[in-house]
Amino acid sequence: MPRVDVAASAVQPYRVSIPQFDGPLDLLLQLIERNKLDITHVSLAAVADQYLDYLRSSAQVDTDELAEFVVVGARLLLIKSRALLPRNDEADVDDEAAVDLTRRLRAYDAFRRAADALRAREETGERSYPRLLPPAPESAPPQIIGPGETTLPMLQVAYQQALTRRPPSAPHGTLVREVWTMRSAWRWLWDALGGGQRSFQTMVAGFRRPRLVATFLALLESSRLGLLRTEQAEAYAEIRVEPTASRDEAMERVETLGEEWASSRRSGAEPVRCAPPESGQGRKAVI
Repeated sequence: MPRVDVAASAVQPYRVSIPQFDGPLDLLLQLIERNKLDITHVSLAAVADQYLDYLRSSAQVDTDELAEFVVVGARLLLIKSRALLPRNDEADVDDEAAVDLTRRLRAYDAFRRAADALRAREETGERSYPRLLPPAPESAPPQIIGPGETTLPMLQVAYQQALTRRPPSAPHGTLVREVWTMRSAWRWLWDALGGGQRSFQTMVAGFRRPRLVATFLALLESSRLGLLRTEQAEAYAEIRVEPTASRDEAMERVETLGEEWASSRRSGAEPVRCAPPESGQGRKAVI
């Protein structure tokens, strides 16, 4: 079998040197797959021993290069085992391991070509120099006009030029104040409860301060009137809300309260205040 030599320009960090071949490992695989070298005349044990000697002599092991050797070596081992072992032509069973290895080898070859292209671009970029911008032209010194030398047309032109240099003003926005009354908060609270127990923090998540305050006052007023029951295990803990009356009863009560609130505002009387929370049920405080 003739010896295949590779030019020195294609030398890789690791080279295979056997009687039948001298060059990079991936090139050895390509020649074998193209039937330009007989795999049965290639000693894979010698290839592995040379690579182990190469690793021992290297100051630092490149994990990427090591992974490439494992992939290519596995492919060579598979090809040689197929060449030496008899095959059953009547068997119609796909060799999944061989198919997967072939797919990995093709992916490795594609990545290797991409790496070579990127390396060539990097080398080209190291030898290129960006073109510098031309120096900015020197601005003319400002013209100073003395007293009595200014005319009305000159002032008009200067004023128009100043207006064109002025940055455009931001568009004026419209602020809309959110109106959220106690009656609206009351209706929303009972619609959100839906007849079951819920977390107050979950219900009002994302509320702005005016809506949050109005809803919390509606909660306190409903609790004071005995329309719902609230529980809090400890300070700053979650508030659990559970209705003790029907929604229709609560809506009738809010209509009555609306008339009382309107009458209090007209007469200037002090508004109804919520009763302080009761306590004494272990660690739970019921409002």
